[in-house]
Amino acid sequence: LMSLDDDLMVNVDTTDFGAVAAGATATGGTTLTFDVDPAAASFGTLWLDLVVDADGSIFDLYIPVDLGAAFADTTAGAGVISASAQLDGDTSGMADDYSDPSTCTTYPATGPDVVIALDLSAGQAVTADLAYTDASMDAVLYVSTDPATPDLNCLAGVDADADATETQTFTAATAGVHYLVVDAYGTSTGSPFTLDLTL
Repeated sequence: LMSLDDDLMVNVDTTDFGAVAAGATATGGTTLTFDVDPAAASFGTLWLDLVVDADGSIFDLYIPVDLGAAFADTTAGAGVISASAQLDGDTSGMADDYSDPSTCTTYPATGPDVVIALDLSAGQAVTADLAYTDASMDAVLYVSTDPATPDLNCLAGVDADADATETQTFTAATAGVHYLVVDAYGTSTGSPFTLDLTL
């Protein structure tokens, strides 16, 4: 068992199953174990590589270690990040919790939305590049420090084009948690997306 990520530390990396008859099952002599670095992000997927040697035939099994999702349906469950990252998310099937960021985007956003929290210092600049997989989505991005009604109290936002991509750049005036909402103009069923964050 080998780690493919610095945040995964393999403790016991080898086990021997001995001779196993065709069609039979067996349990390894030792249990393979690993630890996740306590300083690792609280979301995302890390990977392990299990190398299997079966009587000289060697193959790899790649094992995902899911730490949880970065995005949440509302600000209450949003994952907190403090460094640049490329994140994958999905608004499919999510609720339209926040709908009226028009004070900073000009337009309402009545599509399904998700939220991520950014832990920023005063004066820190952030650039967020959003791209929905579904080209019919009209992407909307906005940021707020208000966890209850981020759409009604947004600090910066963008709905510049009727397409599936948007870019928002803003600078935090004060230190603390800022909520970035991935939304859409108009009702829809949502879509997977990627969000590139430069902090």
